Amino acid sequence: MLVPADTWFAQPQLVDSIHGIRHNARVSLLAGLLAQEYGLDPDHTAALCTAAAVHDCRRRDDRDDPGHGRRAALWFTRNQQAVTTMLGRELPPGLSQRDRYRLPLTRWWPDPSHLRIVIPAWLHPVAFDLVVRSEQARLNGATNHGALIHAGQLLNPRQ
Repeated sequence: MLVPADTWFAQPQLVDSIHGIRHNARVSLLAGLLAQEYGLDPDHTAALCTAAAVHDCRRRDDRDDPGHGRRAALWFTRNQQAVTTMLGRELPPGLSQRDRYRLPLTRWWPDPSHLRIVIPAWLHPVAFDLVVRSEQARLNGATNHGALIHAGQLLNPRQ
C-alpha cells in the first residue's frame, strides 16, 4: 500500500478528508490487487499504484472539483522524483504519463459498465471492508498510517 505524504495535498484540510490520505492509499492497494489479478508486470503495477496514491492529492474541494485529476497529473509530473523516492518505487521512462478516466457514479459506487476490465466479484466486499475498517480505526484514534495498516490486515490477517 502506497501512502501519500500530507504535504502532497493542495489543501491541508483535505489530508484527513474523504479524498485524503486514507482514500488515496486504499485506491493504491486496490489497484495493486487488480494488477495482480490481471497479471501486470512489476513496472506497470508500480505505475498504476503510484498513480492511485496521488490521484486526488490536488483536490481543492471534496465535493465538486473539476480539473482535480489534471492538476494531480501535472503535479505528479513536476514532483515525480520526490514522490517515487518517498514511496520507494521508481518508474521506468514512459510509464509515468497516464491518462485518467473519471468513473461516472451510480449512487455511491462507480458504474463498472464504463470499465475496460471486469472487476472480480471478490473485490467489492474487500473495498467496502477497507473503507469501513480504516475509517473506524481513524475514528477510534489511530493515525492515518495506523488506520491503513489495520485495514490492510484484511488481506494478510497474520500481521
